[in-house]
Amino acid sequence: VLQAREVPEHSACSLSPSSLQHCKETLADEGTLRRRSLRRSNSTCKSPGPSSPTAPMLNREISRSESLRSITSCSHRIFRPCDLIHGEVLGKGFFGQAIKVTHKASGEVMVMKELIRCDEETQRTFLKEVKVMRGLHHTNVLRFIGVLYKDKKLNLITEYIEGGTLKDYIRNMDHFPWEDRISFARGIASGMTYLHSMCIIHRDLNSHNCLVKLDKSVVVADFGLSRLVVEHKKPPQEKTLPRKRMLKKIDRKKRYTVVGNPYWMAPEMINGKSYDEKVDIFSFGIVLCETGFLQSR
Repeated sequence: VLQAREVPEHSACSLSPSSLQHCKETLADEGTLRRRSLRRSNSTCKSPGPSSPTAPMLNREISRSESLRSITSCSHRIFRPCDLIHGEVLGKGFFGQAIKVTHKASGEVMVMKELIRCDEETQRTFLKEVKVMRGLHHTNVLRFIGVLYKDKKLNLITEYIEGGTLKDYIRNMDHFPWEDRISFARGIASGMTYLHSMCIIHRDLNSHNCLVKLDKSVVVADFGLSRLVVEHKKPPQEKTLPRKRMLKKIDRKKRYTVVGNPYWMAPEMINGKSYDEKVDIFSFGIVLCETGFLQSR
């Protein structure tokens, strides 16, 4: 950030004379110094003007670099591309894929989730998943390890679960012991209880997003569609809102209503009604039906 009243004429940002004069005038206002200088450094450095086609791209890159700093902490790691050896593709979807990777130095096996589609909406969803996962620490929740920034793309690094998905486990089991059903139900319930205690609605809980470890314990994964409970529990206060603001609020709710897999989705989500963390309980019930837990009761 520029210091007050210190604007060198030979700035590395190559400001035009008019822009430089405007910057000097701005610095005279002590109260707006930091805000103005930060905005100017993000928008005029390397000479992209306000109408330049490269300005939006530069702003996106700056935003991503700032997001990278914000989602990492001393407890999480930042990997370089040369640190990891790529292995098999564990899963592939419309938006991205999961790749088994091995750390060269330690031999640690992990999973790298990378995006295939790079549109803004997909990147926002992906970044939200990283931000959610970085604050979670529970035995039955997939562990976030760190990130890898490669080719201007952010990649998510998580622990590797050898057993695969609960869906595959159920499909491949000829005999499903009662003890396993109890273990799976207890593990998923424990993980979801923790998420709800952290004010997080998963919104996409299903047997594809529950991973089975070799010791038959289960972890809940895939937080790309998760959302904070507090955002849904705020009273709408529709009577006191102006008409335009009411319409905007309704549209926003519709955009976030139908998410997840419809086979596990709660009726209130399908019908476009307001909802809270209880939609995860409905999805949990469907998973119990898949395991045969409820039928056996």
